Amino acid sequence: MTVLGRQEAAIAQGALVPAGGPLIGQEFIWIYDQTGVLWAWWISLDLASDWGDTPDLPFDQEIKFYLIPWWLKLVDDEGVVWYVYPEVDGSPIAQIAQPANGEGIVGSPALRVRGGPSRYRYKIVGGAIDVVSA
Repeated sequence: MTVLGRQEAAIAQGALVPAGGPLIGQEFIWIYDQTGVLWAWWISLDLASDWGDTPDLPFDQEIKFYLIPWWLKLVDDEGVVWYVYPEVDGSPIAQIAQPANGEGIVGSPALRVRGGPSRYRYKIVGGAIDVVSA
């Protein structure tokens, strides 16, 4: 039998896009707590602080700095300086006193939530940590 030609099957290339929108992860940062444990921080879909010892999903994207911070230095609307850093369970806490360990960064990174182009950042409002549009 002689084969005169071959026809290659057409294969669709690219990513499968679900009905709810493009398949994109959220952005997160790494941050140390005061005992030196590394935590991932991100902003959840309900615009609240969220955290874990690993990113939520494998395709989430890290926002990188020149160093992994131990705290974020934020200034509220009244000009008071606050330091935001992880408790030993990874949850964010805001204090006026600078943490004893590590180096920090000034300001809050702008983080994209899952499934959307909008970015949000941490802010101190009334002495508590809040999430606002970047």
